[in-house]
Formats: sequence, C-alpha cells, structure tokens
Amino acid sequence: MSSARTVLVTGGTGFLGSHLARALNRAGQRVVVLKRAGSDLARLRGLLPEITLHDADGAPLRTIFEAHRVDSIIHTATSYGRRGERPSEILRTNLLLPMELLELAAEFQVGAFFNADTVLPGGLSYYATTKKQFLEYGRRMTADSVTRLVNVKLEHLYGPGDDGTRFIPWLIGAFLGGAASLDLTEGRQRRDFVYVEDVVDAFLLLGERFAEGQMAEEEFEVGTGEAPALAEVVKLVHRLCQARTELRFGTVPYRGDELMCSESNTAALRQLGWRPRVRLEDGLTQTIQAAVCAAAQ
Repeated sequence: MSSARTVLVTGGTGFLGSHLARALNRAGQRVVVLKRAGSDLARLRGLLPEITLHDADGAPLRTIFEAHRVDSIIHTATSYGRRGERPSEILRTNLLLPMELLELAAEFQVGAFFNADTVLPGGLSYYATTKKQFLEYGRRMTADSVTRLVNVKLEHLYGPGDDGTRFIPWLIGAFLGGAASLDLTEGRQRRDFVYVEDVVDAFLLLGERFAEGQMAEEEFEVGTGEAPALAEVVKLVHRLCQARTELRFGTVPYRGDELMCSESNTAALRQLGWRPRVRLEDGLTQTIQAAVCAAAQ
C-alpha cells in the first residue's frame, strides 16, 4: 500500500482477521482490531504492541471513530453457528454489528466498508441467511452514503491457524491424530479451496485500488476458479499427512440441501491485477506442517 491509512478490522483475533491484521501492519497501515473482551489473542502474538485493540462489548463503537480517523473497515467478524450459538447471537454478529458500523462509517465519513461475505446461498443456515440479509440492508444504507460498500464473496478458505470447525483442519486433525477410519459422503461435491494468504492479498489489493480511485466494481469473488471434487481433496490431504486412516466414502448421506458445486468467478478481481499464487497441494502442505508444529509445542 502506498501511504499509511487507518484500517478497522473486525474479527481481528479470528483466522482471516488475524492474517489481515498482520499483513496490513507489514504494509505500514495503522490497524485497529475490533474484538470481544474474552477473545483469545494467540493469533496476534507478537503483533499486539503495534496495533490498537477495542472490545466490541466494552466501550461504545463510536469511541473508535472519535479516537481514530478511520479510512476503511474490513469486516470479517462472523458467527457460523458451529459452537452452539443461539440464532439471536448469530443475528447480532452477522447483521446488527455491521449495520451499526455502517451507520458510524457514514457519520464519520469512512471511505470504504469491505464486507467478507460467503458464496453460500441464503437459506442454507442462519449464518448464510444473516450474511445475505446484511448485504441487502447494507446496500440500502450506502445508496446515498459517503461510505462505499464493497462485497467480497469468499470461497472455502483454508490455511495455517484455522480451527477444527472447518473441513480442511478437521480432516488434518483426524489424520494426524491417527483416526482409524473416517465416515464420509461419496465426495462428489465440488469446492473451490483458496489459501488464506491469497485472500489477504485480494483484500489488500482492493484497498489499494479503492484508495487510488481505480475500482469500478462493488462485488468480487475470491477463489481459485477451480473446484475439485471433495473426494479428491480428501485423498490428497490423506496422502500429504501420510495417514493410514480408512476412508469410508459413501457412509454419510448428502444433506437434503447439499450444494454440489461451488466455484468462483474471479474475473473482476483479476482485472485489478490479482491472481491466486498458492496451489492447493502447496497450501495444504504448509497447513499440515503448521499443524504438526503446533501439536509439538
């Protein structure tokens, strides 16, 4: 990035948010991380002296904008509902929080709000539904606003530092943990897996292009543009982990609303100069190595 700007990152202690906070700091940006009071700061280890933290459940959000001239917001805070969150909790994180931030962004003349969205269609879960609801509200709220809403639809993210609730780290954990067998669907679903550093590069590039006034689009898809079958991905992770786990494909039925193909169209992002740099096998290798190191500590 060309000149120092202040970027507010929501969900900055999470998987994607922490990678973004580190990359923005390396790029010379002033980083403010919005988090919960009880958030685990392990992913930000070593970075804390160089960034500013703000508890979303502490002082009012307004105090962030009163204390800092925020130039842009990257909203990654998300509730997936995987940890038993109530629907009302998912709604607060995925809809009410970003709506309040958008209101403050307009009031304090923040230039851009980059929203980390999902490629999943609304209706599949409370998570997907609330994400789509925010996008609808957000577009209405910014129709006549000084703040521009840029929607960034993410494909299936993976990489070092993720937790075990997502598919790839769940697989790696099972294989490295010596699971005797794994019950799976037939694995004909096709998924576009994109490495976290490639996603970070996309957000940083969008920030640069916006600051330069070179961004005409307001929605971008981030993925590799390739969607291998899950069965092939499982076999690849199995081989890279040197696992002996029996893969029992077909023992788990597909869900009634199973999405059989998810593949990104990255044309708009590529026109700005972005390309995914990390091949799936290379990214999986790095993710597995990080998991092995973490387990040894």
